[in-house]
Amino acid sequence: MSGLAAKVANLTQGAAIPYTLFEKDKISITLKLPSILKLKLGADEEYLTAPVLRNDSPYDVLSAAFSITLGTVPDTNSQQVIATAQWLNTDNLETNGVMSFTCGKVAAGKELQCEPVTTGYKKVQWQSTMTSGTGTEVLNHLTLDSIELGSIASEVFPDAGPTINVSSSN
Repeated sequence: MSGLAAKVANLTQGAAIPYTLFEKDKISITLKLPSILKLKLGADEEYLTAPVLRNDSPYDVLSAAFSITLGTVPDTNSQQVIATAQWLNTDNLETNGVMSFTCGKVAAGKELQCEPVTTGYKKVQWQSTMTSGTGTEVLNHLTLDSIELGSIASEVFPDAGPTINVSSSN
């Protein structure tokens, strides 16, 4: 078997794609994850990732705060849990199902990788159970705490204001 064939035979993750977790008024938060994972029973797989805030609005985003909850993956047919996804702290190997993130200033038309509030949580870890199956992880658990926009200037100005008449007699 050639070297390339051996590498392909050992792949456990598909190509990474960005999943949109939040989108409103041209501001979005995405998380890049593998398109597919192949796990053995009772095994785990890790992926280095962080959410990205994309600002396609005409306004600067001064800051954002949100949390992402990861959870269980049920088998499509039996609904039995086949895997659990959690945030993994690469410093101490602790896991957490919910992670809070913050983003600094993101100018209009730019994007920024957000940072976990608790340092060290840089990976997502999937742990398979002892149940075989195929399922899809649902990524709809983003809780937006705040998005602060910068100052906004009006693009429309009136031609004139009220007429003021000043006289010595009323």
